[in-house]
Amino acid sequence: MPLAAVPPATGGRPTRRRAWLVPVLGLALVALAAVGGAFYWLVVRYEPVATRHVLPGAAFVVRADFSALVGYAPIRRPLAALWLDPGPAEGGASTFGDRLEDTTGIHLGRDPREVVLSIEPVGVAARWVLAIGGNFPRAVVPDLAKLAAEEPTLGSALAADGITLVLGRSGIAIGQADDRTLLIASDATALSDARAEGDAAIVRALPVAPVSFAGNDGVWGGALAGADAANGWLELGDAPALTVRLHAGHGVPPPVLRGTLLAAVGAAAAVAALVHLPDLAGEQQALAGATVVSDDARGLVTLSAPWPASGLERGAAALAELVRSVRAGRPVRRLELPR
Repeated sequence: MPLAAVPPATGGRPTRRRAWLVPVLGLALVALAAVGGAFYWLVVRYEPVATRHVLPGAAFVVRADFSALVGYAPIRRPLAALWLDPGPAEGGASTFGDRLEDTTGIHLGRDPREVVLSIEPVGVAARWVLAIGGNFPRAVVPDLAKLAAEEPTLGSALAADGITLVLGRSGIAIGQADDRTLLIASDATALSDARAEGDAAIVRALPVAPVSFAGNDGVWGGALAGADAANGWLELGDAPALTVRLHAGHGVPPPVLRGTLLAAVGAAAAVAALVHLPDLAGEQQALAGATVVSDDARGLVTLSAPWPASGLERGAAALAELVRSVRAGRPVRRLELPR
């Protein structure tokens, strides 16, 4: 019985003309993955470390996550417009940002990732440290000293240790921690205390959120009698909201603390309406919609305030305009916002 003709196979070995494509494409994919990985590890990747540099005796801490804020469309849109069109500098001169990048390698629009402010009451005064975490170069303080020297009115000087810049008129100190976090402090002693990595107890009360804060009775006991601690956070998304949680203490039951907080919210709203304060970033609308509830079993009083996305966008637009004014050398007298 004769065998039927078998058609030639279509999926056999590639012809010699196309055989070189396989290794070349493989090498290209490997190279692309290597470049992408290097870009992520060297430029994009960032481990949050700024909270390690909170003052040991801090009574109030606030943290802002830049990546989360910039990832939110109502905030990103005005800032993206600023990045695309920053506006001209006065007389075509180089800007502070230009000089900062040329001198230190720090790019303000790309490198900062988080900021943490800690405040420690000292008698009637206070010490503070602003820790800015990001992908910064190492040992930038001497370069910052060169940049500060261009502004004689600052009266800046590099300390004997070679790693602390002190602004003479104010006493503000600038330095950098070993993990590259930039530190700006009320004085050189506060800077030294914050430069070493620590584990301040108050940091553990910070919620995980784009913006969060925590405080203990060193602040809240004087500002709102009855609360021995507090924390709060701002959530973004489709329905942005601010939550503030007070921990009742000193023998004051939560219902009493709730009444005190309600009175404070009402007074703030009345003052804003009386003096016609501008609604800078939606805070007045948030005040108007705030609710306060108490949880007797847990000893908590919680304020919840829906925050309008349009207000956050308005605040970001005002910030962008402020940056343009500073860059152009225009005087900044007051903040003008659209109604």
